Amino acid sequence: MITLTLDRIAHGGHCVARHDGQVVFVRHGIPGETVEARITGRGKGDRYLFADAVTVIDPSPDRVTPDCPVAGECGGCDFQHITEARQRQLKAQVITEQLARLGGVELPVTVQAVPRAEMGWRTRARFVADRDGRWGLRRHSSHDVVPVESCPIATTAVNDVLMGQAPGAPGDHLLIVDPGEGAQVVRPPAPLVTRRVADRTFEVPADGFWQVHPRAPEVLLAAVAQHVKGVPAWWDLYCGAGLFAGVLAEPGQRVAAVEGDRRAAEAARRNLADRPGVHVVRSDIGQWLRRTGSRPTTVVLDPPRSGAGRGVIEGITASTATTVVHVACDPAALGRDVGRYRAAGWKVSGITGFDLFPMTHHVEAVAVLTRPAPSGAPVTT
Repeated sequence: MITLTLDRIAHGGHCVARHDGQVVFVRHGIPGETVEARITGRGKGDRYLFADAVTVIDPSPDRVTPDCPVAGECGGCDFQHITEARQRQLKAQVITEQLARLGGVELPVTVQAVPRAEMGWRTRARFVADRDGRWGLRRHSSHDVVPVESCPIATTAVNDVLMGQAPGAPGDHLLIVDPGEGAQVVRPPAPLVTRRVADRTFEVPADGFWQVHPRAPEVLLAAVAQHVKGVPAWWDLYCGAGLFAGVLAEPGQRVAAVEGDRRAAEAARRNLADRPGVHVVRSDIGQWLRRTGSRPTTVVLDPPRSGAGRGVIEGITASTATTVVHVACDPAALGRDVGRYRAAGWKVSGITGFDLFPMTHHVEAVAVLTRPAPSGAPVTT
């Protein structure tokens, strides 16, 4: 055991501390606290350490008692010991730090609360059976299983299904999805489930991508809407099942909705069949950008956790777009992508975080980037 005074929050939910001149990344603490910590691992070349706070010697005023009996044991909720307001402050600090370090831009960022109880929001959860067949969740960075009877951040419907399950064979996985009209266990081949957003119905594979927080679609739609309203043409890249184009496409607009995943693209074609101005394309995004002749005013993209990457940003920059709305679920990936945009001549006009993953270190952010209209032909598709 070592005694540490915790400094700033770091990407990934750890606090940064130093011990004998060596950096230590500490879970389960709050910046400013003094703790006794147990070393849990070593970084590459022993250049840094990982540790868990075990005893809090000098607690933060923002420390609270977690609602979950296994908080700090399973790898899911790494912020349950922190007040909700401080959680959002820490997430904003992480986004700000990653933007400065990786994107080269100093920009104040706030993380907005999402109207929903901080617990009971998770509509999809995966459990695993331990050696005795009890369903549980993995420990942080481990294959060990922490048995649980229910998960406080999951919806009531997910927990009701979990509590009704018979024991599994060791190592079995159990995916439970709550699309809003009752939860179900999902096994291959996954059925389609319906999601209702803004008076529209979307059919989505039950194990396919959809935001896990029930308020996430409307929050992200509101963040995107003002930037596509009234523009003649826009792109919806990594369109998934077609959420943005399905709700926001207006009569007379021309929208290219592009998705690389086969099942998601098939779902988008079904969900957008009544949108004559929307053209759904199944393609790798980078490949499509290299061959497309369409000319957008705005580009909306919601890439995977790894970010858009250099090739995609180069393709967007080569287009006629003057506005980019970039949705990101990883602050480091966002920082790298922002750096690439800026190097290509884009200006960051604003970044807002949304607390779509309460009680965890994860956070969603929407960045808006602009540039003057490039020279070329009038916008068409």
